[in-house]
Amino acid sequence: MDFTGRSVRVAELREEVLNLVGNRVEKVIVKATSREGFVNGLSATITTTENGVSRTYKSPIIVESLVGIAIFYVKYGVSYTVDVDNYGSVQPPQKSFIADRSAIDVEFHYDCAMAPLGVWIEATDGTLVGSSDWATDGAGKTPQSVVLVTSDHQFRIGLENAHSTTLAWGGYGTDIATIGNVTQLYLAVEDFDFESKTTKIINALNPGYNGEAVVDGKTSGHVDENTVSTTGSKATVGAPAAEMCRRYSSGNIGAGSWSLPSMGCLYLMYMNKAAIKAALTACGGTALTGDYNWSCTGFSGHTAWSLYFNSGTQDFTYRYSSYSVRAVAAF
Repeated sequence: MDFTGRSVRVAELREEVLNLVGNRVEKVIVKATSREGFVNGLSATITTTENGVSRTYKSPIIVESLVGIAIFYVKYGVSYTVDVDNYGSVQPPQKSFIADRSAIDVEFHYDCAMAPLGVWIEATDGTLVGSSDWATDGAGKTPQSVVLVTSDHQFRIGLENAHSTTLAWGGYGTDIATIGNVTQLYLAVEDFDFESKTTKIINALNPGYNGEAVVDGKTSGHVDENTVSTTGSKATVGAPAAEMCRRYSSGNIGAGSWSLPSMGCLYLMYMNKAAIKAALTACGGTALTGDYNWSCTGFSGHTAWSLYFNSGTQDFTYRYSSYSVRAVAAF
């Protein structure tokens, strides 16, 4: 039998072991910092190329103080590139090296305005402050929203409900083709199209409304606030939940900028309701209402999706039902 190939591979493995035992590897210390001091949830990627073969390795960046660190080891003589995740609108350029020393620091710095992951109180000056720090770092500042940031989504949450009472969704029996119907829960909780859908709902149910605030108690569609807010009747006029969100304003985020939350927003709000409650309490906002809250995600011409904040129950219910409404805005 011919053992030549196996012998060669054994020799290669022996050489690799000797390289490791003899410390003939380069320790690559990836360091990431940002202007805001946050690099939570990011990863570093290293791609090695040896004998024409490329291999990619990924490691989470572990935060030590305000610096995020990831560590790799590369055999001497091997070329490699180092990347870090995109963070905000700017991704630091890839860096390339050849392993030829005992250790190397590869540093990346993000200089962007991306928010850190988590739940934050947003002040009118644009700063984000944690709920536990608001009493000190927020002293003298005016809150305008609570900001929720995940690895995939970010949006503002109103400091109080869009209206003092519960509201109907509106348009019972009117199929709004422009927003589509979502009949599967797993698709509903992936819907984050709150701005566009809020506009389309209002255009369909109160076409004279152009997003402006209330003037003399009426919208441009000449539906006064009391009429729009009518609930408990299949004949509800206009789009109460969506319109009241568009009328909402807070701080520097004026009327017309807020929307009826999509089901994806409501689901993330429920998953983070303890942190949101802490933020709202710290800055003097109103806690999320524990009962059903409307979303802009439609189910049919008669129903739309809602979420019960006490238990997290997600359901589709008749549009004339009277539910709470909390406005959201892009961030």
